[in-house]
Amino acid sequence: RTPAMLRTVVRVTTASIVGLAVLRMAPRLSIQRRRAPLAADNGASSRGTPKLRVLSQNIWNSFFAGGPARLERVKALAHVAKSLDVDVVVVQEMFALALGPVVDRVECDAGERVMREVGLVHCTRFDATLPWLGQSSGLVVYSRHPLSREQHGIFAQRRAVSCKGWQTVEVQAPHGSLTLVNTHLEHA
Repeated sequence: RTPAMLRTVVRVTTASIVGLAVLRMAPRLSIQRRRAPLAADNGASSRGTPKLRVLSQNIWNSFFAGGPARLERVKALAHVAKSLDVDVVVVQEMFALALGPVVDRVECDAGERVMREVGLVHCTRFDATLPWLGQSSGLVVYSRHPLSREQHGIFAQRRAVSCKGWQTVEVQAPHGSLTLVNTHLEHA
């Protein structure tokens, strides 16, 4: 790996509270200080190091404990992704629900459609962890850049109707590849 690639490494750790804390601390953990707001950022630092903008969000679309206005939240996330001009959106709780052979994937399909409309044309499989009965892991990554080496895992200790776990995917950005890890932990 080149020094430029090492400077572009992004660590994304997402879980309900842990993810928010890590993302909130990210500017303090960064080696390079942000000089301008995201809207004025040209995609490169003052040292010429390429940047990859990553947004992580729990969309709160659980079939069992999610909030109201599910489709509106999906559309709002696409609007925010466009306004911040992000390259990758990492999502938790974009659940599909299986009841035997019947699958409810309305928000998943809507998410893929609205993210494509804002330029995030590549996405991971939302149904990779879909059980015969219950919710998928709810983990999805949308990207402007091609995605490869997608992997999913399900936690051994979890609720019976939920397949929470982890996901890894490689983003093929113009300045090199980057492996992202997305997770959503079970609550106590």
